[in-house]
Amino acid sequence: MPTQEERLATLERKVASLELELLYEQRKAEESTPSERSYNLNEVNHHLTMLLGIASGQERDMKIIKSDLSAIKNSQASLEQRFMALEQRFMGVEGKLEQVVQLLTTPPSADN
Repeated sequence: MPTQEERLATLERKVASLELELLYEQRKAEESTPSERSYNLNEVNHHLTMLLGIASGQERDMKIIKSDLSAIKNSQASLEQRFMALEQRFMGVEGKLEQVVQLLTTPPSADN
């Protein structure tokens, strides 16, 4: 699936192409008969309307992506907090285990 940048670049190329086509069609329309001019302008209008639909669809997609990204960031922050709490607990358990190992490896004193 193309990235947003690739989709935007494609859209920009299409807009530039349509602008060139519009200029070409306007120039051609000046030289043609009224019925041909009407057909050409309708065709350009049709393409521009399609392009507007594509652009508004991409705008909607970008809003959804931004919303999803915000949710992911919130989830990541929550996970980081949970991992920090677990890390502290493990450090506490590790300290207790070191104490147990110390007790188990220390030879009994001869005073008993």
